[in-house]
Amino acid sequence: MRALYSSWPGTEGLGAWNVRPMTELSADLPVRDVPLSALWEINPRYWGPDVLGAVTVRWVADHARLVWAVDPSCSNFLAVVERVMDGIHRDVRALVGGRDTIAAVQFVKQPDPDFSNCSPDLLPYDDW
Repeated sequence: MRALYSSWPGTEGLGAWNVRPMTELSADLPVRDVPLSALWEINPRYWGPDVLGAVTVRWVADHARLVWAVDPSCSNFLAVVERVMDGIHRDVRALVGGRDTIAAVQFVKQPDPDFSNCSPDLLPYDDW
């Protein structure tokens, strides 16, 4: 499986977290049900023309494939500030399925990004 990253805007690029170490860092954190309506990422323009340029049918199809491929038994990762660090595609699947909540773990100390001020094109996507 290729490396998966969670990324947020930084001061001069993206801060990126490799998801695999986040899984290990969160192993002892409690899982709780979080209302999907409470997740900041659900309602603003997160994907779409303002963010990505023109959204094509192929882009929608590729994302639908990602949504279908997620393991819904995995929990989301929430940052200390209750922002989704990993799990957006699980959130979409839960919304499409009519669910109101998602299982999540929340970090009590924000992990440092694995890469700071980087471009997504330059992240290593080697197999784990």
